[in-house]
Amino acid sequence: MTVDIFETGSNKLYLERGNCENDIRSQLTEDLYWRLPFGRGQQFGRNWAGAVNEVLGGWQLDAMPYFGSGYHATPILGGGSGLRPNLVGNPYAPGGGKGCPTTLGTGPNMYFWNPCAFAQPAKGQDGTAGRGILVGPGRWNTDFSLIKNIPLSAFREGMGADFRLSFYNIFNHPQYFLPSPSLSGGVNADQSNGFGQISSAYSQRELELVLKIYF
Repeated sequence: MTVDIFETGSNKLYLERGNCENDIRSQLTEDLYWRLPFGRGQQFGRNWAGAVNEVLGGWQLDAMPYFGSGYHATPILGGGSGLRPNLVGNPYAPGGGKGCPTTLGTGPNMYFWNPCAFAQPAKGQDGTAGRGILVGPGRWNTDFSLIKNIPLSAFREGMGADFRLSFYNIFNHPQYFLPSPSLSGGVNADQSNGFGQISSAYSQRELELVLKIYF
């Protein structure tokens, strides 16, 4: 269990009831393994020997797909106060008046959450925006490896090697970090200073070559 304290600036603890920022509501991870049927004693090339078997046999595939929903976030006003704004609209819907975003998305200079869905509370009043009401972009990613098992028992009993060619995020699918939940400038699109906008992302496709020798 994870317990976070996110002060509203008042003693109204009921305002603290909500989603944990680290809550990923839905996740699915798979580890798919397939030993390719090529090589001596396998479906294809069962009679291979020598260099042909050493090069073409002993390969396997490993894939790890991941699908997950986004993290939660709590909207706050800027200035280090930790106070929350009033919720006056739908942060996932565009529009709301002059200067408000007409579309939402993850592209450059776009808003993932609509800052016009929030308003400044009256002085001395607690904002009505609840804890963890915002959900960031979800992720899906696939890591893929091609692995070659190389027996080296001719040099020493039990000796061998693994050659691995790994692709992280093989489909190079964009995966974004959580947008800023801080309304540091104001509560409309012209003054929000980055609220609801995505400024960073996870790594793009990466390639890794590994040779492991065991004995």
